[in-house]
Amino acid sequence: MAKFKEALRRVVPRQLLVWVKIYYIYQCLWKHTPEKGTFIQNADHEHLPWITYGAIEFLNHLDFSDALVFEYGSGSSTFYWGAKAKNVYSVERDRPWFEKINPIIPKNCTLVHESDERNYPGRISEFHATFDVIVIDGAVRYPCMEAALPFLKPKGIFILDNLEWYPETAKRLREQGFFQIDFSGLTPQNAFTSCTSVFFRDPEFLKKRKEIPEWKPVGGRYLFAYDDKPLQLIHPSVLVR
Repeated sequence: MAKFKEALRRVVPRQLLVWVKIYYIYQCLWKHTPEKGTFIQNADHEHLPWITYGAIEFLNHLDFSDALVFEYGSGSSTFYWGAKAKNVYSVERDRPWFEKINPIIPKNCTLVHESDERNYPGRISEFHATFDVIVIDGAVRYPCMEAALPFLKPKGIFILDNLEWYPETAKRLREQGFFQIDFSGLTPQNAFTSCTSVFFRDPEFLKKRKEIPEWKPVGGRYLFAYDDKPLQLIHPSVLVR
């Protein structure tokens, strides 16, 4: 197999190989189910949020099993967080979409409808809770961010999607003392790149990283690096002389 790959690299233009790999990653490893509209699933039939792949990888490696999550905007992400978190609360503006998904969301998820954009941001208050994660990926995002600030736990995180469209929302969060991590790249179902950003004041949530012995990025090249150990443990035969 190694010899075949090497021969293929010599006869096929590198750019063509890159595009074939991108197509394979996008269409085969990450899947979506057209019959369910914007419900997005990967090759293991796990639901994915409609955010950048880098942000998904980052979130997948954190433990949110005890977390309370609030979403502005619902859909495939509701199923994603429903599988990861203790409880999920979402507000949805679009009535037909609300009626479609409300009967089938996981039992630990609660979905409310609000079509009036003046009332939409404040619906977070009716749950009488503070949240570990607040996702801003629906309507009127700047007002939603402002309305949600009192309901984020001190060690909680905001997730803001489409940073490229909402620089003022991001600026306001930074002014409130939040640190910002950006994840740019492709997203499920879109042919253009975007940016999903995570905002936090306290890095405590990073300590909840799962211990994964073999991290294999989707579509990435995985190998055992000979030098991933202290120098004295590397066999002399592989050292550069």
